[in-house]
Amino acid sequence: MNAVLEANTQYTLVNFNICPYGQRVLLGLALSGVSYKHISLHIYEEKPDWFIDKVKCGKVPALFVESQNGKDTDKSAFTISESLAILYYLMELTQCTWFPGRLEQDCKHRELIFFADDIHSSLKSFFTAEESQRKSQLDKVHRQLSTLENVFTDLSNYEPWMMIDIVYAPLFNLIKELEEIFNVEMLAQYPELEHWSNNLLMSEVFNSISDVSFSQNLRGFISNCRA
Repeated sequence: MNAVLEANTQYTLVNFNICPYGQRVLLGLALSGVSYKHISLHIYEEKPDWFIDKVKCGKVPALFVESQNGKDTDKSAFTISESLAILYYLMELTQCTWFPGRLEQDCKHRELIFFADDIHSSLKSFFTAEESQRKSQLDKVHRQLSTLENVFTDLSNYEPWMMIDIVYAPLFNLIKELEEIFNVEMLAQYPELEHWSNNLLMSEVFNSISDVSFSQNLRGFISNCRA
């Protein structure tokens, strides 16, 4: 990283305390070596006025970037929201290599990165569903995981961490928690995904960004959604 940029630029991440998309950015920051401040909002809190003033769309995670260019009055500042936009910014900023570097494989990685949002949406539908509808939602999740297993089998020969790992580690962490909360199996029948998940979630970098209260906060959020 450029030493002047690192010394003169302050980064502040704002995210919700159980947000998988915020965990993506935390992983990106940890892997890129960027120093930052972290403001974690509780999922039930209204976003504060200072946040709305800076992030017009109101979305989290958001990364505030403020640079000091030698004089007190010579400052520049901007905000990036959306996890993938922040990750691509960090990748360019620090010249990290988060893609294999071969066009066909890079495109396949990008496809699965976008597919992660579909799986996340289905997981949310699963844990917010009425009990009578939960099995059909779980079946949808399994169809998506089966697709992911089939595609990932052809892509698994690469060195972590890549962007695809940064995106899927928080998703696997959410799946692990939901398996325990609802006493269901999601990954056990997909050996490639289970192996991938275990490697990511047991890694030093993932443990370094994990919040010990995540499980408790997630359970509280799910209870509130279903109340």
